[in-house]
Order: sequence, then structure tokens, then C-alpha cells
Amino acid sequence: MRQFTLFFSIIALLVCLSSCQDTPKRDCQPPCTCVCDTVQNPPTPTQSIGSAQQIGSRCFPWTPVAKMDTFARVFAYFSADFISTPEGLRLEPIGKARTDPAAGVDSWIRALNSKGCTPILNINQTPAWFWASQSQNQVKSAAQAASFADTYNPFADFSDWAANGAKKRAVFNQAQFVPDHPPIISPGTSRVNPDSYAAYARIFGEVAKRYGKNKHPEGGLWVNTSPRWTNDPPNERISGLGLKFGLQVWNEPDKWWHKGDGSGIYFEPEEYAALFAACYAEIKAADPTVPVYMAGLTGFDMEYMTRFVNALKSMGKPLPDVFDLHHYSHAGNRVGVWPPTWYDGGACAPEQDQDFEGVRQFVDFAKLHGKPLSVSEFGCDTRGPSWMWAKPIAGKSSEQLQATWVCRSYMEYMRLGVGSSAVFNGNDEQGAENGGLYTNSGLLYGEGEPGKVFAPKPSYIAVTGLIRSLQGLEFVKDVSTANCRAMMFKKQDGSRVLAAWWPTVEGKNKMADLEGKTLQVTEDVQFFNL
Repeated sequence: MRQFTLFFSIIALLVCLSSCQDTPKRDCQPPCTCVCDTVQNPPTPTQSIGSAQQIGSRCFPWTPVAKMDTFARVFAYFSADFISTPEGLRLEPIGKARTDPAAGVDSWIRALNSKGCTPILNINQTPAWFWASQSQNQVKSAAQAASFADTYNPFADFSDWAANGAKKRAVFNQAQFVPDHPPIISPGTSRVNPDSYAAYARIFGEVAKRYGKNKHPEGGLWVNTSPRWTNDPPNERISGLGLKFGLQVWNEPDKWWHKGDGSGIYFEPEEYAALFAACYAEIKAADPTVPVYMAGLTGFDMEYMTRFVNALKSMGKPLPDVFDLHHYSHAGNRVGVWPPTWYDGGACAPEQDQDFEGVRQFVDFAKLHGKPLSVSEFGCDTRGPSWMWAKPIAGKSSEQLQATWVCRSYMEYMRLGVGSSAVFNGNDEQGAENGGLYTNSGLLYGEGEPGKVFAPKPSYIAVTGLIRSLQGLEFVKDVSTANCRAMMFKKQDGSRVLAAWWPTVEGKNKMADLEGKTLQVTEDVQFFNL
């Protein structure tokens, strides 16, 4: 099947190239962001300007920098367990996991900065050493894991996952169960008191001291200088490196599938406000210029967002510098319904997502508070089983659909006023809760793909093409018609450029009358000089 798909793709690309060459009247701005870009791969820019700055990606510290530095912004997941120990932080070299370049987090940020990319470090999960004095929790989790070991199959039918699977998955793997917990607080202390999270917040403050602009006394830096092993270079006590970065506090505190299951993983909005306030204070004390992002919520839950903001206000605490959400387009999404009902293979184009425009209320909410909104996770999987699998349709493979839908999602978020958006993920990554969810949503193939480790998928080629096309363009206004999406941009010299696509999934390729011109438009995002 893979050979047949490859053959079909090559034929389609040849047809597309022939069409592009035979129809100069399209006035496409080279490079045109369409399927043609899968055979065009000119050098990517080293500094994003204009609307290209709004295009980002999620990644991990081991995702190759050479592939991620094309983005203006990347959101990188750092488990607190990777970088912290009871004796202090280990960043260069990193305590656990690995980075690219291999030296550590210092080198990783510098490598991205050198290409004009700003990493947002998402520090989340509870370090294993936080639990050392709470052995009863580990005993409990081990017992629960054992009780489910013979009954829970993560690859089974997804129909009962929302009701039972989340709880079972949380305790099935003890190693994952522990880090998923909220930061440990002393017994009897309040989960809605920022002081309860002081130990965890210290991690954020120390990261800000190291990479921020301000120098701090060396003796007060919390750094583990002991080598990890013989001949291992020690971490140094340094601060004020003056690198360009941001920090994001936790990830998805509103994991609704854990609410009421006794794990403590779900944060009530007031509880997350306390954690955020503690971490924000530590970061800003180290360097007030470091941008602080709230955690991405799991979806369009306005009640949660409102209660979170109201809790911060009631405590007299500052709001996040950037509000943040996650949203995945699925055919099961419904307007104003949260949580959603998903099923296998239900990923869809953003325009077929009934709740996609629900982001508007969050754009307005952020503006009301004088803040930008980021959507730092969206995307779809290219293989099943997965709720977010893009099933082949209209003659397109799953990988081709991913390329088309990811680019259209970036543009739709921009059209609706979102400040920046980031696809999940930079590369395919194992570790799904329901057997396949988000394991192959990457722009790059993963490390488990023989012969293709970190090689570009069609979506990576398409997205880098989109970035090139947006370089130096300023979004002016939405000029969509009833049936065709169209966005007006202007160049730095004042000339106009139109981005257009059919918001369908039918393989449509036909003429459209836009802005006084008749243009040949496809279902992939294209740019036309006016």
C-alpha cells in the first residue's frame, strides 16, 4: 500500500507541476503554497518577519533544531523531572532525556536563537524526587496499576475510553502516573494558596535567572554541580545569559477526564491560578521581561478560563502575558459543547469542525484583558487507530490531508484573530493514551521509523512553504466569499497579496472570482500577487 501511495503521489505531483507551468495566469506568488511545494524545497529563512512570525510548532528538546529553526516560535515540553534534582537544576548538560544539540538546554536555546527562533519552555509534570517523602502515594499507585494490569488494553475499542480508560491509563503505568500528578504540597496545605507551590515555582525562577537578562549572585543559584557520572561535565552556576525565550506554566491543568477520579491530576481553575501565580512571581522576580504563558487548556472551556482569571484577580495577582488554548478539529465537535465526543478516525479540516470558530470568544476575552491569545496545540494523526486520524478522502492520503489541513488551520486561526498558533507535534512520538492518539501527528517522522528518522513528512514541506510565502506580509483583512476563503495581505512596499483556498474536502480545483480577478483556486492555501 505504501508503494502504491508513493506512486500515486508522484503522479499527482507531476500533474500539479504541469498545471502550474501551463497556467501562468494564476499569478501565484512564488513559492506558491500548494502541493507543488512537496517538490520545491528552497532554503528556509533565518529570521521570520511579518505574518510568518505567527506560525509555530510544538516539539521536544530532542527534536532536531535544524528542522525547528524555520519557525519563529516553538513550544517545547520539558518535564520538570528532566531538569531538576533535590540539589538543584541540571540544564547544561540536561539531567535526563537529551537535547539537540547534545550539550544541553543552554546550547539548544542558543542554536534556536541564532536562527531567529524563540523557544517557549513548557515546564510540566512533577519530578520523581518530589515524591520521595510521599511513599504512600507510590504504594497506592503501584497497587492501582497492578489491579488494572490484566484488564486494561490501550489498543482496544475506544468506545468506553472517556468513561473508564483515562483512569485506568493513569494508573496502568506507574512511571507515568507519578509525574502526571500536580506539584506535591505539604499535607494539610491548601491547593488554592500560591505559597503551597513554592518548591515547584522555584524551578521556574531558577530557569529565568539562568536565561534571563539579569545577573544574580552565584551563591544563591540553585544548581546541581555534581557530575551525573565519571568524566561528565558539571553544570555551572551562571545567570544572566540574556537569551530569547519564554516560559509556560504546566500543561492542560483542566484534564477533565481526571476530574473526580481521586488522582489529583485535574486542577480546579482556582487551584491552577494558585500554581500559576506562584510560578509567575518567581519568574518575574528573576527577570520581569520574560514572557509567561498560561498552560494551554484542553479546549474551548470558557467557564474554566473565566474562573481562572477571576481567581487571579481576587488574589491581586497579575494575569498571564499570553492566554493559551489547545484545539483539535474533529467531526464530533459541536458548537459550545465541552467536553467533546470523539471517535476513531474523526479528524477533519478546520472548516468542517463545527466548533472551530468558537475560538472567537477567546480572542475577544484576551483582547478585553489586553492580552494576546495563542493556540499552542492543534493537528491530526497520519495513521490509525486514533481519534485524530485523518482518514484518506477525495484522492488524498492521510499525510497529504495533514499537510493541507495543518496549513489551513494556521491560516484560519490568523483569520479569526489568534496571535500565534503551533501544531502538535514537531515529530512523531510514541506514548498515546488510547493506542494511537497524537503518536504520528508530527511534521517529521519519528525515531521509530526505519530509514526516515526525523525526515520531513509532506506536512513539513507544506508548512515551511507557507512560512516562506508569509515572509514580510502583513495581514490586512478577511475578504472571503460565501464559498471561498480569501485573506488580504500587503507587502512592505505596499503591494497586495491574496491568500485563497476552497474550504472543502472534495479535491476541488476550479476558478474563483476574488478581488476583481478570476483565479484558479485549489483546496491548498495559495498566494496570488494582485
